[in-house]
This record gives sequence, structure tokens and C-alpha cells, in this order.
Amino acid sequence: MSKMKTITNNTIIDVDMGDKIYKSNIELIIGVLFVFNKTLTTKNLTMNLKRTFGAILTVLGIIGLIYAGIGIINHNNGATTLIVVGLIALLFFFSGISLVRNTKDEA
Repeated sequence: MSKMKTITNNTIIDVDMGDKIYKSNIELIIGVLFVFNKTLTTKNLTMNLKRTFGAILTVLGIIGLIYAGIGIINHNNGATTLIVVGLIALLFFFSGISLVRNTKDEA
């Protein structure tokens, strides 16, 4: 096996002539594929993450509204606690709905 060092663009590239492995070409192809794949999946992952978080917020808002409604009907808890829980539940509910509605689905 003969080893050869070549200099291109001020970088030294090891080329192993016996196994026909050219590190510069393989690293370039892997680097391009990684960058290309990362830009595609990052955007889709962000969109899916926003939709998932919106759905979670919506469900938490619904649960909070049900809890506040049951508490008001049964007169179980103090009025201040139920008002705070109800307001936070409304905030979660409408934030989740707006996240799901305003996130564009780009496939």
C-alpha cells in the first residue's frame, strides 16, 4: 500500500492508494449530505414541534377549564383559585389553538 499526500487549497489530504479510499471526496459528500439533510429536517421538525406543543397547550387548557367549571358548580375551592386556574386555562387553550392554526404545514 502506498500512501500519498497531496496539497489542495492549503490543506493536506491523505490518499490511501491501496484501498482506493479518497478521504477528501468522501468527507465532502458526507458534509454536503449532512448539511442538506439538516436544513430539510430542522424546518420540518420545527413545524411539527410547534403543532405538537400547540396540541398539548390546547389539551391542558381544556382540562383546566373543565376543572374550573366543576369547581365553580360544586363550590369546592376558593373563588380566587378557580379564577386563576380558569384564566390560565383560557390562556393555554387560545395559545394552543393559535399555534396549531397559524403553523404552516410544508411537506
